[in-house]
Amino acid sequence: MAYTLPHPQPVGGFIRRNILERNNLSVTQAAQILGVGRPALSNMLNGNSRLSESMAAAISAVFGISVKTLLNIQHLTDLKEAQEITKDLIKSKKVKKFVPHQGLEIAAM
Repeated sequence: MAYTLPHPQPVGGFIRRNILERNNLSVTQAAQILGVGRPALSNMLNGNSRLSESMAAAISAVFGISVKTLLNIQHLTDLKEAQEITKDLIKSKKVKKFVPHQGLEIAAM
C-alpha cells in the first residue's frame, strides 16, 4: 500500500512568516535574540539546513511556540523528502522492491 504525505510547509518558512515577519524582526535581530549565529539561523530559514533540537528549544523559550510543533513540522518535511528519495531510487532501478517468494520458509537453526 502506498502512503503519501501532503506537501509539508518547510519549518524555516513557517518560522519566518509566523515569528520574524509578525514581530518585524530581521534575521540578524532574531539571531541576536535567540543567541545563535546569523548564518545558522539564515541557513535554517532558507531551507539549507534542518531545524536542530537546540534551535527549536531556543525559539520555544523566546517566542513561546512549542518545541513539539516546530519539530513536528521539521519531521513532516523529512518524511516527505525520504518518500521522494525512495521513489527516485526505485525509478532509477538502483534498488529493487523486495517481493517475498511464495511458500518460502526459513528453517530455524
